[in-house]
Amino acid sequence: MKKIIWIGALCVSLFLNESIMAQKQKVKVPDVDKKTYNELNRLLEEEKYEELEQKVRKNLEKKKSYTLLYFLAMSLYSQDKYNDEVKKTFEDLISLGIYEFEANSRLAVMYVDEKNYEKAKNYAIRAVEVGTEKKEELAIAYHNAGVCHEKIRDMKKAIAYYEKAIETNNAYYPAYLALGSNHYNLGNYGSALEYLEKYIEKYPDVEKEKKISILEIMSYSAGEIGNDEKVEKYAKMGLDIDTKNKNFVHYLADLYAKKGYWKNFTETWKGYYNAVPSDNEAPYWIGYSYSKIGNNSEALYWLKIAARNGNTNAQRMLRSNGVSW
Repeated sequence: MKKIIWIGALCVSLFLNESIMAQKQKVKVPDVDKKTYNELNRLLEEEKYEELEQKVRKNLEKKKSYTLLYFLAMSLYSQDKYNDEVKKTFEDLISLGIYEFEANSRLAVMYVDEKNYEKAKNYAIRAVEVGTEKKEELAIAYHNAGVCHEKIRDMKKAIAYYEKAIETNNAYYPAYLALGSNHYNLGNYGSALEYLEKYIEKYPDVEKEKKISILEIMSYSAGEIGNDEKVEKYAKMGLDIDTKNKNFVHYLADLYAKKGYWKNFTETWKGYYNAVPSDNEAPYWIGYSYSKIGNNSEALYWLKIAARNGNTNAQRMLRSNGVSW
């Protein structure tokens, strides 16, 4: 397989070198007839990559063409095949100044997959410098540049590129998630909350586990900036998805305790206890809340449950009052 790839790449290289010497200029228009171009472009748009590859290789046997090489590279890239050949083809297209955006942006993705972030960064930067009129693709290229800089811990530039992705296409929701996550990690909780709210708004169908994690960050961030209303809103949204998530319970319970809303506090912990009856923290907090409002019989009932289940806080509380469990 390696030998076949090498021969293919060598043929491509020889042709391109010959083209450079013969033309000494950058070709700006497709060098195949309109019918062939439209047919190949149709296969690419319809994601019929294997058929596209076969047609391109057949045509290359008859005619040397940089347009055909572009479609070959795109078909291979889309199938995740023959990486040595596809990299070589894209790099040679770049050297001709043809399809530079497409080539640089795809090479950036391939090197990110290989975790070669420095090399990926160079291609990603070149892609956005070259640019394209296709706003959706340009936004992805800015996002990829952000990913590369994030991976090498240049957070300032990463955030700048993510912001450019949104500026280019404000419907490109992955950039909102990236910005929210990075601002959260940097302790910029207000900005984190703002971007994650926009992410949820623009991508409401986010998968369950990811949405839970995002809502946890949003609830926590809201608490850090003192927005009690949003703490309650997002923690409740989280519990609607996952009734066994203790983080959401703590966010709500801490909020209700701060405000002295002991009924809400009790109901929150009871809901969790119904979902996770083996938990020994929930009955302790339920008992604690009843003691705060002076309902000693209910407090005693729940504290004894917690103590029997091994909760040391409940045991200590009962022991200090001379009560066995």
